Amino acid sequence: MLPFGVSETGSNGFAANSRLASQTCLADDANALSAAADGLQALVHLASEFADNTANLAARLTEPDRVLELAGRQLAGLADSRRQFIRASEHLDSVVAKAAAVNQTRIVDAQEADKSLVVARVSRSNIIKIRCSSCRRVFRVYLNK
Repeated sequence: MLPFGVSETGSNGFAANSRLASQTCLADDANALSAAADGLQALVHLASEFADNTANLAARLTEPDRVLELAGRQLAGLADSRRQFIRASEHLDSVVAKAAAVNQTRIVDAQEADKSLVVARVSRSNIIKIRCSSCRRVFRVYLNK
């Protein structure tokens, strides 16, 4: 009886159990390759997940800069609407003062003053609507973070 793994040689000079030994080595190699492939797939998955998380983090880090830039552009528009609002308010004040100074006995002058007062009020209310919508747009930028 020969020790385990040792066999008599055949006519070709190889051990009789060499075929069995090579088959178990191939099976072990296949299992090792399968395990290595699984490990590599896990590493690739982790690397791609890390890349995705890094991209998300970069996007989140640049978000405040984008919001501030957009708000800055819209604040410039708010300054213009504020100037228009101030001009319209001053114009309305002057029209009211002129209408108050009109002699009530002159009906034509009173009617003109009334028309100009209505026009000034409509103009101011339109500018107020524009200013309010501009303010809402700027605040939406901050609220939609």
